[in-house]
Amino acid sequence: MSPSPCTWFLNARVEVLDVSGFANSTFMVTTPGTISGNYSWFSNPASDNRPNSLVFPTHYYGLSTDSSYIWLDHPLGVWFGTFPDMLTGWSVFNQDFASMPQYTSFFLFIIPAEYVYLPAILR
Repeated sequence: MSPSPCTWFLNARVEVLDVSGFANSTFMVTTPGTISGNYSWFSNPASDNRPNSLVFPTHYYGLSTDSSYIWLDHPLGVWFGTFPDMLTGWSVFNQDFASMPQYTSFFLFIIPAEYVYLPAILR
Protein backbone atom coordinates (compact mmCIF):
# COMPACT_ATOMS: atom_id res chain seq x y z
CA MET A 1 0.00 0.00 0.00
CA SER A 2 1.21 3.46 -0.76
CA PRO A 3 -0.31 6.85 0.02
CA SER A 4 -2.11 8.47 -2.90
CA PRO A 5 -2.97 12.18 -3.07
CA CYS A 6 -6.67 12.88 -3.59
CA THR A 7 -7.29 16.26 -5.19
CA TRP A 8 -10.99 16.23 -4.33
CA PHE A 9 -10.22 16.12 -0.58
CA LEU A 10 -8.01 19.21 -0.48
CA ASN A 11 -4.63 17.48 -0.33
CA ALA A 12 -5.80 14.66 1.96
CA ARG A 13 -4.01 11.33 1.65
CA VAL A 14 -5.73 7.98 1.33
CA GLU A 15 -4.19 4.53 1.72
CA VAL A 16 -5.07 2.34 -1.26
CA LEU A 17 -4.57 -1.40 -1.69
CA ASP A 18 -4.25 -2.23 -5.38
CA VAL A 19 -5.66 -5.75 -5.81
CA SER A 20 -5.72 -5.72 -9.61
CA GLY A 21 -2.74 -8.10 -9.80
CA PHE A 22 -4.23 -10.73 -7.48
CA ALA A 23 -5.69 -13.88 -9.01
CA ASN A 24 -8.89 -13.50 -6.99
CA SER A 25 -9.60 -9.92 -7.98
CA THR A 26 -12.05 -9.08 -10.70
CA PHE A 27 -13.79 -6.12 -12.29
CA MET A 28 -17.59 -5.97 -12.44
CA VAL A 29 -19.93 -3.69 -14.37
CA THR A 30 -23.65 -3.70 -13.59
CA THR A 31 -25.89 -4.30 -16.58
CA PRO A 32 -29.67 -4.34 -17.04
CA GLY A 33 -29.53 -8.16 -16.94
CA THR A 34 -27.77 -8.31 -13.55
CA ILE A 35 -29.65 -5.57 -11.66
CA SER A 36 -32.71 -6.07 -9.51
CA GLY A 37 -33.75 -3.08 -7.40
CA ASN A 38 -30.89 -2.08 -5.12
CA TYR A 39 -28.50 -4.94 -5.99
CA SER A 40 -26.55 -6.50 -8.85
CA TRP A 41 -25.28 -10.08 -8.85
CA PHE A 42 -22.04 -11.34 -10.34
CA SER A 43 -20.42 -14.63 -11.19
CA ASN A 44 -16.84 -15.59 -10.36
CA PRO A 45 -15.30 -19.05 -9.86
CA ALA A 46 -13.74 -17.95 -6.57
CA SER A 47 -17.13 -17.13 -5.06
CA ASP A 48 -19.87 -19.00 -6.99
CA ASN A 49 -21.70 -21.50 -4.76
CA ARG A 50 -19.33 -20.60 -1.89
CA PRO A 51 -21.25 -18.80 0.89
CA ASN A 52 -18.19 -18.78 3.17
CA SER A 53 -16.02 -16.77 0.78
CA LEU A 54 -15.15 -13.19 1.69
CA VAL A 55 -16.04 -10.56 -0.92
CA PHE A 56 -14.80 -6.96 -0.72
CA PRO A 57 -16.31 -4.53 -3.25
CA THR A 58 -14.87 -1.13 -4.09
CA HIS A 59 -16.76 1.24 -6.33
CA TYR A 60 -14.71 2.48 -9.29
CA TYR A 61 -15.77 5.96 -10.32
CA GLY A 62 -13.51 6.14 -13.35
CA LEU A 63 -12.55 9.42 -14.93
CA SER A 64 -15.08 12.22 -15.26
CA THR A 65 -14.47 12.11 -19.02
CA ASP A 66 -15.45 8.41 -19.25
CA SER A 67 -18.87 7.62 -20.68
CA SER A 68 -19.33 5.12 -17.82
CA TYR A 69 -18.49 7.69 -15.09
CA ILE A 70 -21.04 7.15 -12.30
CA TRP A 71 -20.83 8.73 -8.86
CA LEU A 72 -22.30 6.14 -6.47
CA ASP A 73 -22.52 7.76 -3.05
CA HIS A 74 -24.36 4.99 -1.23
CA PRO A 75 -23.05 2.60 1.44
CA LEU A 76 -22.26 -0.78 -0.15
CA GLY A 77 -22.72 -4.30 1.09
CA VAL A 78 -22.51 -7.84 -0.25
CA TRP A 79 -24.77 -10.81 0.35
CA PHE A 80 -25.02 -14.42 -0.74
CA GLY A 81 -28.30 -15.69 -2.18
CA THR A 82 -30.17 -17.22 -5.10
CA PHE A 83 -30.54 -15.09 -8.22
CA PRO A 84 -32.44 -15.49 -11.51
CA ASP A 85 -29.49 -16.25 -13.84
CA MET A 86 -27.53 -18.57 -11.57
CA LEU A 87 -28.14 -21.06 -8.81
CA THR A 88 -26.45 -19.32 -5.89
CA GLY A 89 -23.90 -16.56 -5.63
CA TRP A 90 -22.96 -13.10 -4.44
CA SER A 91 -24.30 -9.64 -5.13
CA VAL A 92 -23.27 -6.05 -4.39
CA PHE A 93 -26.07 -3.90 -3.00
CA ASN A 94 -26.84 -0.36 -1.86
CA GLN A 95 -27.53 -0.56 1.89
CA ASP A 96 -29.83 2.47 1.80
CA PHE A 97 -32.11 0.68 -0.74
CA ALA A 98 -31.34 3.17 -3.52
CA SER A 99 -31.69 1.65 -6.98
CA MET A 100 -28.48 0.24 -8.42
CA PRO A 101 -27.59 2.31 -11.51
CA GLN A 102 -26.76 0.59 -14.78
CA TYR A 103 -23.11 0.42 -15.88
CA THR A 104 -21.68 1.06 -12.41
CA SER A 105 -18.17 -0.37 -12.05
CA PHE A 106 -16.71 -2.26 -9.09
CA PHE A 107 -13.41 -3.88 -8.23
CA LEU A 108 -14.01 -7.09 -6.29
CA PHE A 109 -11.41 -8.78 -4.11
CA ILE A 110 -12.48 -12.34 -3.28
CA ILE A 111 -10.98 -14.67 -0.70
CA PRO A 112 -12.27 -18.18 -1.57
CA ALA A 113 -13.93 -20.20 1.17
CA GLU A 114 -11.10 -22.75 1.42
CA TYR A 115 -8.76 -19.96 2.60
CA VAL A 116 -11.17 -18.54 5.18
CA TYR A 117 -11.32 -19.64 8.80
CA LEU A 118 -14.03 -17.95 10.79
CA PRO A 119 -14.89 -19.98 13.88
CA ALA A 120 -18.57 -20.26 14.72
CA ILE A 121 -19.67 -18.36 17.79
CA LEU A 122 -22.13 -20.27 19.96
CA ARG A 123 -24.70 -18.33 21.90
